[in-house]
Amino acid sequence: MKSIVLALILCSVTGSVNAKCKMPESPVLPDAEIAVIAQMVKAKKDVTKYMGLANKFLKCTRNDAKHDTVVDKMRALAKDYNDLAKAYKKRVKS
Repeated sequence: MKSIVLALILCSVTGSVNAKCKMPESPVLPDAEIAVIAQMVKAKKDVTKYMGLANKFLKCTRNDAKHDTVVDKMRALAKDYNDLAKAYKKRVKS
């Protein structure tokens, strides 16, 4: 009987911890062809904020599928932002 009660308590505690884990929304990046400096600064801040929230989510979740999904999104966002920054710098130099 004690083991059943202990199991229920552990499940409720684990469930409430995981319920507080919230997967962050990926930011929308501007178009490199028409972006202005203010949009690029905002994009950098948004990406930095997303990465921080995503790292908190990764520490919080125990769901492997969600973990892998967020890591993939983080990598894709980092690549997209780096490509955006390169295209913006190239456009501004011309």
